[in-house]
This record gives sequence, C-alpha cells and structure tokens, in this order.
Amino acid sequence: MRTLLIVFLTLLWVKPSFSSVWEVENQWNKDWDLKYREWVKSDAIHRKMFTKRGTIFYKFPTDCADLIYVIRLVFAYNNKLPYVLTAPSDYKEEGGILSQASSKWDNIQDQTKRVKAFMHYVSQEKGTNSLVKDSFPLAVKEITSGDFYVTRWKLIFFGTNNHSYIIKEIARDGNGLFYASDAPREVRKLAKTKKYPDFVYKSKPWGYRRWRKPEHILMSERDIPTEEGLSYEQYDILKKVGADRALLEIRRRMKR
Repeated sequence: MRTLLIVFLTLLWVKPSFSSVWEVENQWNKDWDLKYREWVKSDAIHRKMFTKRGTIFYKFPTDCADLIYVIRLVFAYNNKLPYVLTAPSDYKEEGGILSQASSKWDNIQDQTKRVKAFMHYVSQEKGTNSLVKDSFPLAVKEITSGDFYVTRWKLIFFGTNNHSYIIKEIARDGNGLFYASDAPREVRKLAKTKKYPDFVYKSKPWGYRRWRKPEHILMSERDIPTEEGLSYEQYDILKKVGADRALLEIRRRMKR
C-alpha cells in the first residue's frame, strides 16, 4: 500500500517532457512546396479565417507580418514539417535559429495549446524586418501563391513604416490577389488587394520574397541555390523604370 501511494504521488508531481513543439516526419521539397502553395490558394485561407470557429486560427490576433508567419507555421504543424527561422536577438537556444524543435514550451502538455503558445511567441518576436532575413528575393516568373511582398517607406515627419502581404493567387494575366492584416495586432477580417500591392518598394531587400528552406536559414543569401527561385531581377527592374512603375512592370512580366 505504501509503495502504491509513493507511485501515485510521484505521478502527480512529475510532468511529462516534450522535446519539441511538434515532431517532424516530413521534409520540405518540391512536392511540399507545391502543396503549400495549393493550400494558400485554397479555401483554407480566406479573409475571415481568424474570426471563424473551427480551426487553430480562430481568435488569433495578427498584424501584417504575423499573418505570413502564422500561415506557414500552421501548414508545417499540420503536415509534420520543420519550421525554422532566424532567432530573435534575445533567444539563446539552438545556435541562432528558432524552430519547432525548441523545448521552451515543454511544460504545456496539451498539443494544441503548446502550438498556439509557439504561435504567440513567433508573432510577438518576429516582424517585417525579420521576414527579409527568413526569405530571399524572387525571379518574377517564380512569384506565386504562398510567396509574399514586404516593403518599407519613410514617414513625412519621422521614422519609417513597414507593410507586408501574402500572395493568395497570381492569375494568368499577371493580376494578383493579396491578403494582409495590419497594426495594431488584433483579431480581424483580412484586407484584400487586387492586381498588385498598394505600396511601392524602393530598394533592397524589399519586394517579392519566398521562405528559405531550413537548410538555408543561416546561409548568405547569395549562396541560396538559384533553383529555389533566387533572383535580383526586381532590383534591375527598379533601377530601369523607377519605383513608381516597378510594380506595373513586374505585373506585366508575371503574365503566364
């Protein structure tokens, strides 16, 4: 009887340990890249996704960068894929990366709550500035669903402002459909923009970009394989036609 009591008390006090936010069973490749793009293009991603019950997105607050980070995160979680980002400056684990392998949320036993805690951390610690570190610029013909556009402009009196959009779809005529959240971070219906983004880009590293693969996250941008879609074509266009016409020219070249 005494032995049973000791075992019972031990079970009460000892918490199970989880080595990661979720376990990885698949790896990013061309097939998973295509599935991600198709998922973003599908009805799973819609303007009321954060206000409609029934998914992990429900009631999750976002700003423009959060939207892009969280969509990628949930796809990776649902499909047991790695989710790897450059680490925030105060994050000391895993040698400069933040990923689903982190043990930071070991104490949360419920899987969904653990993932949502990770989502909240990513949304609070990452932003439009870090999006450019976690991605690379694209060749125009490569731009498609699941890629994103990020830019910065100077305010009239002081400072700068940033904004970003996820690409829902690019039509055959080159017209795009873009979704965006906004600041401040809150639960909201997503904004919709057609044809091309509202705000121009004026220099590197802004413009159309794509997620880096986990193996490329700490790599020099120029060393990312060109077969991933890496190109500085956007900046050649910018230099040739100027900021006011660059998005129009990119839209023209995106025609399939």
